[in-house]
Amino acid sequence: MRGDLHMHTFRTVMALGAVLGAVLTVPTARAQDGMEPLGGQPPAGATASVKDFDYQIKYQRAFEAVLWNMPAIAIYSFRRAAFDNLGVRDNDIIAYSAPATPKLEAITANSTTPYITAFTDLRQGPVVLEVPAASAEGSVYGQVVDAWQFTIADVGPSGLDKGAGGKLLFTPPGYQGTVPPGYIHVASPNFRIALAFRSVPAPGKSAADAYQYSKKLRMYSLSQAGSPPEQRFVDPIDKRYPTLPFYDGRHFEDMHAIMSVEPVNPHDKVRHTHGGMILGLDRLVARSNNGFVSGLYRVGGMTLYVNNGTALWPGFALRLGRPSELTRITLRRTAQQVSHHLQPAMGSGLRQRAAVAAR
Repeated sequence: MRGDLHMHTFRTVMALGAVLGAVLTVPTARAQDGMEPLGGQPPAGATASVKDFDYQIKYQRAFEAVLWNMPAIAIYSFRRAAFDNLGVRDNDIIAYSAPATPKLEAITANSTTPYITAFTDLRQGPVVLEVPAASAEGSVYGQVVDAWQFTIADVGPSGLDKGAGGKLLFTPPGYQGTVPPGYIHVASPNFRIALAFRSVPAPGKSAADAYQYSKKLRMYSLSQAGSPPEQRFVDPIDKRYPTLPFYDGRHFEDMHAIMSVEPVNPHDKVRHTHGGMILGLDRLVARSNNGFVSGLYRVGGMTLYVNNGTALWPGFALRLGRPSELTRITLRRTAQQVSHHLQPAMGSGLRQRAAVAAR
């Protein structure tokens, strides 16, 4: 149904374009006396700096995609390398027996504490992470992150367990099952999650002691909670662990591996409307874009502003009653609220579109 609606809208736009193109002409830019304007044109003899605009558009879109998904690609690269280079599986725990060496190819890694990491896929069901209590033997601290590297759980003395240890239960998106008593429940917004911990030696203890302490961690499926399997640990201290993202064609293979599994975040559901391009046509655009076309909207507890854009769509290079726009956003904080002032800075003139007070 959605596909049929999109095709109907597209055909309508094309038909309108054909009609308007037949009746409208765009005169050459000249002053009223017929002379060429003094400004607004490239210098004589200038040539286009880009020879292949089709390629340039593809290049820019690819570049934007790389910037957008960088957090997800970075954490996925850790997972991919662990599986491909270290033979790790979901719920295995990577625990370094000593501080990392240059064989760990990772950005911002240090060489003072043993690292711990693990990965799991909640498409197989909820997963339990047993965290040991901080004691005279040592402690672990760190984060569990989702597929976009947002922290969904902290562990350790300042984490969810407050240093007392416990069983964290991670459930997948849309989970409707029962959470058994005795677990610290963490609802994950993504299916694939990862942990990155450090094993901190207690006073008087060594890095070797910290490594032994890390082996108190356990990770297994909730379905195995009645009889947890023996935990498999992998020590890659003498192995190359290449966690850095690829910046060639493989980057987009990794991107596909992520996007084909994870739910789409609401803030990533972005569409290009140009304000509907023609007054009246915006109502057709609204039907295929959840009603969002131009201006300010309230979505739940959030404020959404849809910009008209600054240019034209090459497939339908025309605007009528839907001017181009650059939006200026000014944030002003008061004692009890933040005021958001949104103003189009170009196109329709400097006029205030909306002022919304949000707590």
